[in-house]
Amino acid sequence: MKILGIDPGTRHLGYVLVETHNGATHAKVLKRGTIGLKGKIYWTRAIVPLARRLYELVGTVPDLVAIEQINWYGRRKGVLALAHLAGVLGGIYAGAKDVLFFAPKEVKQESALEPRTGWTAHEVDALSLCRLAARKVKSRGKNGQSVVVNPSEST
Repeated sequence: MKILGIDPGTRHLGYVLVETHNGATHAKVLKRGTIGLKGKIYWTRAIVPLARRLYELVGTVPDLVAIEQINWYGRRKGVLALAHLAGVLGGIYAGAKDVLFFAPKEVKQESALEPRTGWTAHEVDALSLCRLAARKVKSRGKNGQSVVVNPSEST
C-alpha cells in the first residue's frame, strides 16, 4: 500500500510517499520533499500550482492520503489558505481509496518519537502522518477498499 503524507504550511508544504505492507507502521520511503513559495505570492493564486507541482513530484495516486488538519490559531488568512489547499489536494487525490485528516497535536507527538537528521520539519511531519495513517488501516476489504478503524475502536 502506498501512503502519501502531506503537511501543509503557510509557506512550505512537506510530503512523503511511503510503501508499506499489511498495514505495518514500518515503511519504505519512496519520495520526500518540501515545496516552498518564493516571494510574495497571494495564496489563492499559489494553491493550484502548488498542488499540481506536488502531483508531478509524487507521480502516482496513492492508496491512502494523510493530511494534517487545519488549526485555528487566529491566523484566519493563513488558515483559510490551508483549508483551500487541503481541499485542492483532496480533490487531486480523489482516486485514493481514503483521505484521512489528523490533528496537529497527534502529528507533533508522533514526530517527536523519531527525529530525522537532514529532513525538514515538514518532511518529518509528513512521515508521521504516514505512520498514523498506517496504524489506522485495520484491514483491506474484499473489494480492495481500505477499512479504516475509528479512533474509539483502536487498541
